[in-house]
Amino acid sequence: MTEPDRPAAVRRLLTSVGIDATTLAAAVTADGLPVYGVRVETARAAELWRRLRARHGRTGLLPFLSREGPADWALSGEGAPRDPDRLAAALARPPAEVVNELITAQRAGSSEYTIPDQETTAYHLGLFDVAHTRELMDADPAEGPWRRHSEFGGVSRDPRWLCLVPARASFELPVLLDAPHASDWHASRAHPRLTEADHVGVLRSWQERFGAEIRYLGPVALGLVVAEPPTRPAELARVAVEQFAYCDDLDQFIGEPHRVAQLQVPTDRWYFWWD
Repeated sequence: MTEPDRPAAVRRLLTSVGIDATTLAAAVTADGLPVYGVRVETARAAELWRRLRARHGRTGLLPFLSREGPADWALSGEGAPRDPDRLAAALARPPAEVVNELITAQRAGSSEYTIPDQETTAYHLGLFDVAHTRELMDADPAEGPWRRHSEFGGVSRDPRWLCLVPARASFELPVLLDAPHASDWHASRAHPRLTEADHVGVLRSWQERFGAEIRYLGPVALGLVVAEPPTRPAELARVAVEQFAYCDDLDQFIGEPHRVAQLQVPTDRWYFWWD
């Protein structure tokens, strides 16, 4: 399909799933990536996303929900030098290696950045210890399911746009759209920031293992839908530590890793934000 033909094809696609395509907006990022979008009602957003996701194999257009529209996403990466091979470089890293590197970095940072006393350091190391997390899951049970955290940051409360971009998988979006930004993520001196390649590796790992895909994308937030979330306690503990290493801001609205294991990991929706 040539670029001049693509907007017409996008309109036909939208019409085929019951979306008014007359309001289609389009823009192009600094890297030349076309971004299409239509405004959606919150009540219909998830179902319309699902319909378009089911057609991705035929269209090559990957949908995601957002509070930002095409014009906003066109500004992503603007003004910064961009390596044209950065997606290939990110995909070349083994996903399991990326996940393990983040956990190792967080454990290293527990000694580097905390108050230098044994009790505090031990506490922070415990946050990234799978066995310790597993023990706390039994010792400190949660009172019940809780999704209040999903209402923060616009992650699920009020998506305004349904966007489409040409992409092979949702874990590519952090590189393609330069989001989400995790400016407050600091692990260790050796790994001081969360990179777009880190996002790709973590999200790819979860997609390959659990069928987790991006449904919501914002400048500082992610919302995933999970086809086959973990169920075994040991696996819940492991994934909770992975999620906490990836986004320790989870402690603001969910709690420590054992709470993440109890309240988020077993569900079909995972939320992350960095503020």
